Amino acid sequence: MEETSLSSKMDVLRCLTPDMVRKEILIHFIAYNLVRHLMLRSAAEHSLWPDSVSFKYSLTAIEQWMQAISSNNSRKHAAILEKFILSLIANAILPHRPFRREPRAVKRRRKPYQILTKPRKIFMEIQHIKKYKKSP
Repeated sequence: MEETSLSSKMDVLRCLTPDMVRKEILIHFIAYNLVRHLMLRSAAEHSLWPDSVSFKYSLTAIEQWMQAISSNNSRKHAAILEKFILSLIANAILPHRPFRREPRAVKRRRKPYQILTKPRKIFMEIQHIKKYKKSP
């Protein structure tokens, strides 16, 4: 999958200017809301609870059919494809797990590198890098 796909992580923003960072965040919100909208439509058409549809599976189904969606020319084909994607999304029902616990945790590990606090031309690397601990 490309790095520009909908499932790309938002914890690391790739833009540099504040205006472009705002646009990047806005695009993530738009993509998230579009996926949630399709999930809601699918649940309504198939008489399901909206909470019972899997977000990850919905996102994967949309990503897999993105090429067919974008290359579509006829309205009849678009309607057929839309119904097919909505039925795919409706098939991904989450199991009922009453005692499931999902604590929040950070998965990305910190790297044992220094923090770049000065311009690269001035910055001096600490030679004992293996012993260097990153501050929290």
